Amino acid sequence: MEIKVDLPLFGDARIELLNAKTGKTLTIDTMTDGKMKLTIDSVFPMVYLLNISWDREFVTQTEMRLMNKYQEQGMPTYQLQRVLYLAPSEQSHYHIRLNEPASQQDIEASYQARDPRIRLVLDKASGKNVRLQEDMETLYFQAQSDFFHQKDSLSNLMYACIDASDRTQAGALNRQISSLWQRNMLPWLSRKQDEFISAHPDSPISAYLLYNRVLNIEDFKTYRHLYDKLTPEAKNNPFGRELMYYEEKLK
Repeated sequence: MEIKVDLPLFGDARIELLNAKTGKTLTIDTMTDGKMKLTIDSVFPMVYLLNISWDREFVTQTEMRLMNKYQEQGMPTYQLQRVLYLAPSEQSHYHIRLNEPASQQDIEASYQARDPRIRLVLDKASGKNVRLQEDMETLYFQAQSDFFHQKDSLSNLMYACIDASDRTQAGALNRQISSLWQRNMLPWLSRKQDEFISAHPDSPISAYLLYNRVLNIEDFKTYRHLYDKLTPEAKNNPFGRELMYYEEKLK
């Protein structure tokens, strides 16, 4: 199986492929000038995280304080990430690129601003579950983009209130920003994931989505109705088997 990466980067970057469930590194290598072909001899059908990182020359004071607080070693890096479903039986070649034309400077500015609009995409998703994972990544990107735009708009209003010495309204806007993801984006994304799981009960991607939601809040009961919709095939993949552990705890 081959993963081809083609990005507008100069110099060396670290490229790493990790198991999305265990965090274990499957392979790691150095990419030069944004181009790389990773050849992997043996891959278990699974959800993986592709992480590409390179050194930063500039670190903010806030980042330095956080590094000192948590005693982190080394310097922060720029990163691009993509969650992929790898299954040689479905698709043997994966081509990773940016979703839109951009320079390395654009990518780095976007990363520092936490702007999700510049991102990694899979050029062609031909396998069924490979395509389904891409569909879910698109939904997550939509939620992130909406969050970024709404947060940016509310922040501009908040700063205008601060300049006008209207602390009451500025405080109200700050509270809106703090709860924006939980109040607006998360409910929408959760509904979309519910619909996805119901529509694709046999897919390992459905088990992966459900596993992440259960893991985040440690509450299997809330999602039991979705787990019951999974087919035996989906329940028997690594994420589905982990969900069985939570089911056993309820007995």
